[in-house]
Amino acid sequence: MKRSPSWERFCSRCGVLFQPASGNSKYCRDCAPIAYHEKHLVQSRRYYATHKEILKERAKEYRKNHSIGFKPKECAVCDRIFRPYNGRQKYCVDCKPSVRREWYRLNSARFRTRHHEAVKLSQREANRRYRERYPFAQILSGAKYRERLKREVFGHYSNEKYVCSCCGESEIDLLTIDHTNNDGARQRRGLDGNNGFGGIRIYSWLVKNNFPSGFQVLCSNCNMSKGKHGVCIHRTSRFTLCDGTCHF
Repeated sequence: MKRSPSWERFCSRCGVLFQPASGNSKYCRDCAPIAYHEKHLVQSRRYYATHKEILKERAKEYRKNHSIGFKPKECAVCDRIFRPYNGRQKYCVDCKPSVRREWYRLNSARFRTRHHEAVKLSQREANRRYRERYPFAQILSGAKYRERLKREVFGHYSNEKYVCSCCGESEIDLLTIDHTNNDGARQRRGLDGNNGFGGIRIYSWLVKNNFPSGFQVLCSNCNMSKGKHGVCIHRTSRFTLCDGTCHF
């Protein structure tokens, strides 16, 4: 039976004193698998970087030769004929990503329903672990979400032009959503019980309700002028807004 050496050395990765199994041992028992895996990743990436074109050609040739044995199938979503890469493939290349996203969405919701307490504990532990990083990530993701939602709504109601329908203002920070029937306050009170249902909340409501009619894109000036006079100043003569005593 081979005996291990009696001397000790420090681990090259974590610095812990350990007894090596041989003269070439540089890592302790806990660090050895991780260190060798990292070394393998570095070597494989270096090899791929230097032989990228050869590996791509081999992969292309492999897919070409191994797809001959599978007969063409009909896609289960779009009914298009395609050649599968394996015998279990049921969807074409265009439909597979959407089917996979829907599968993950349904299964994740089912998992959260069945394991509600476990999910809550996991989220609580994640919040505790990343407490300092979450606020900044939430602020950044919230800003990106609001900007994306705003552009989606403005693009729909301006035919992807992102301009005011009255004066042609194109600065998106100056654009707003206007109720064409001047019933914005009544609608906000009906949706939320008060007059504060606006901004990102009304944008989200429009998207969830498939962009109903009765809305348009106006800049802030035209929207305020329309709310004050019932019609924007650009749409009528300045003299029709006074009683004849105004002097211009």
